[in-house]
Amino acid sequence: MKKGIHVLSEKPVAVMVSAADEMNRVAQETGVKFAVMYQNRSAPVYRTARKLIEEDRLGEIYRTCLIEPNYRSQAYYNSAGWRATWKGEGGGVLINQAPHGIDIFTWLGGLPSRVTAKTKTRRHIIEVEDEASALLEYENGAVGFYHTSVNEYPASGSIMEFCGEKGKISISDGRLKFWSLEIPVQQFTIGVEEMWGKPAAQEEEVPLEERETGHIALIRNLTKAILYDEPLLAPGIEGIRSVEFINAVILSGKKGKPVEIPVDRAEYDTFIERMKKRSKAKKITDPVKRITDPQFA
Repeated sequence: MKKGIHVLSEKPVAVMVSAADEMNRVAQETGVKFAVMYQNRSAPVYRTARKLIEEDRLGEIYRTCLIEPNYRSQAYYNSAGWRATWKGEGGGVLINQAPHGIDIFTWLGGLPSRVTAKTKTRRHIIEVEDEASALLEYENGAVGFYHTSVNEYPASGSIMEFCGEKGKISISDGRLKFWSLEIPVQQFTIGVEEMWGKPAAQEEEVPLEERETGHIALIRNLTKAILYDEPLLAPGIEGIRSVEFINAVILSGKKGKPVEIPVDRAEYDTFIERMKKRSKAKKITDPVKRITDPQFA
C-alpha cells in the first residue's frame, strides 16, 4: 500500500482486529483500493437479501441466526504442521472455515454489541477450537444465535435467518425465502383482541438478479474500482467486521464470560501472543513423520 499498490486480500484480512485496523488506516492514508475476497457477496441470493434489508422490508430486526456446519477429518489437520495451531493460524474453525459465513451474516444483520460464547475442541487432537457457539446481543435489544464446527456430518448447508418487525428472511441451501407482514409484529401483538390471533404473513416470490459471481466477480470489481472508481463489493473497511466477530467469540469462549464489541484490541493482542508462545506449530516435511508424530496425531 505504501508503494501505491492496490490490494486484494484473501479472507480474513487478519488474525487480530488491531492488524485489520492498521491495514485500513494505511489504505486510507495512501489512497489505494483495499478489498477482501469475500466472493459470496456477489451471489444473487445474498445481494437480494441485502436489498430487501436496505429497502426496510424487514423493519427493525429483533432476531438473527446462523448455523453453519462443516466437516474436517483428523487427517486434514495432520497434513501440515501449521494447521489448527495458534502460531500457524491464530485459531481453528472460526478463523479458517467460518469467515465467509460470518461476513454475510454481519453484512446483512450487522455486528452484535456483545457475545457470550462457548468454544470447544470436541473431535480432533488439535490446540484450537473445532466448535463454537455464541449468544448475540445487539444495540437495539435484538438477540441472535451463532454456531459453527468442523464436527458435523452430513454437513448440510448453512441456515441463516433475520426476523424483523415487518418481515422475515430465511436462507438455506442457497435458497431465499421472504415473508412480509400486513401489520408489524409489535403493533399487532398490542392491538389484537382475539386470544389466538396471529399477524397475517405473505410469502413473496423474490426474483434473483442474474450476474457474474465468485472470485472473478470480485477481481473484475476491483479492476473497475481502480479504473473507474466503481464501489467495492467487499471493501477492506468492512472486512474488519468478520475479524471483530471472530475475535469476540474466541475471547469470550476462552474467558468464559461475555465480551463487548468493539473488542479490546490490546487485550486480544496480548491473548494471541500468549497462545502463540504455547503453540506447537512447526514445519514437518516428511509426510510419514507428519502423520505418525504424536505431536500432530
